[in-house]
Amino acid sequence: MLKHAYVTEKATAQLDRENKLTFIADVEDTKDDIKKAVEEIYDVTVVDVKTLVTPKGQKKATIYAF
Repeated sequence: MLKHAYVTEKATAQLDRENKLTFIADVEDTKDDIKKAVEEIYDVTVVDVKTLVTPKGQKKATIYAF
């Protein structure tokens, strides 16, 4: 599931301004898997999940939550 939080200056600014969390997830995970994991762990309502695979082969997930 979720491997770890992705903490950069840009990710922290997104969290403060837009309630967007950024994580590194398992490449095999789907958006639904990531959504369920975040809702379960953080007790929030996930509105949207955007993913991308980095050049290093990691899946980065940006989650918009309330």
